[in-house]
Amino acid sequence: MLNITDRRIIYCLPSIFCQETIKLGNLLIRPLSEAVKDNDNCAKLLMDFPFNRASSVIETLTFKSGDFFTQLNDLEIRDSLEILKFSYFFEFPSSLLDINGFVGNETFECYPVIELNSELTCFGVEHKMPFTNGMSNYLLSLKSYFQYRTVFLENFSLRLTQKDFSYYSVFYGLNKKIDTLDLFKMYNKCWGVYSAYDFSDKALYSKITLELLSSRHVANGNKVGKTFTLFFEKLRRIIGSIADDELFHVYKEKIDSKIDIVTKRIEDYFF
Repeated sequence: MLNITDRRIIYCLPSIFCQETIKLGNLLIRPLSEAVKDNDNCAKLLMDFPFNRASSVIETLTFKSGDFFTQLNDLEIRDSLEILKFSYFFEFPSSLLDINGFVGNETFECYPVIELNSELTCFGVEHKMPFTNGMSNYLLSLKSYFQYRTVFLENFSLRLTQKDFSYYSVFYGLNKKIDTLDLFKMYNKCWGVYSAYDFSDKALYSKITLELLSSRHVANGNKVGKTFTLFFEKLRRIIGSIADDELFHVYKEKIDSKIDIVTKRIEDYFF
């Protein structure tokens, strides 16, 4: 009775906006309005759509919005979306004054809008969203959750074009070759949007990302090449080029003398 494969689905990106279809190898990002045009199946799915109808949907070469759900398509879309996010953050690391605005991992949140189960609608069953605090589970009204996310995500929307994903094919091919998806996922989590008082787990995500990366390139454990010394040397040269800035003197007095200690501790951890 609850077989999800008998129901149609749309994968919506409510915070992503594009004027025309973006084609990236196996992946397509389309304006929602284009996806539902002349498609009765999509129109039915969007009857109570809580998000901006000018947003986008994500599709593949084998799945179009309004098709029936399959686990294979679902997995491809979710995995490809992680690669998509990684390629974007790699090319456009977000900052407060960035031309693309203040965006994060949540900007690319994907919401599957699935066809209602006709056998349950007559019973007045309310769709719930499962939550957990790590110790116990809680079910929240899906409608309430969507209302909350609608307001929250309005602050982190992003307009995209084909040119924003120069590296997608590179990372997609890399993942096919050596399976880097777990690395991409952890790195993307580093770009999660947190309050100023709740960001400590970013350090953990960063640490895991480095260890996953190092384990891909060095046998027998979490080892990385001695690149940190080179990184900090380059950093010193960049900072030295703005020696006239008043902040340079703060750096010289408070930070510069400690960089060697920081580098040594990082390398000791990995070696």
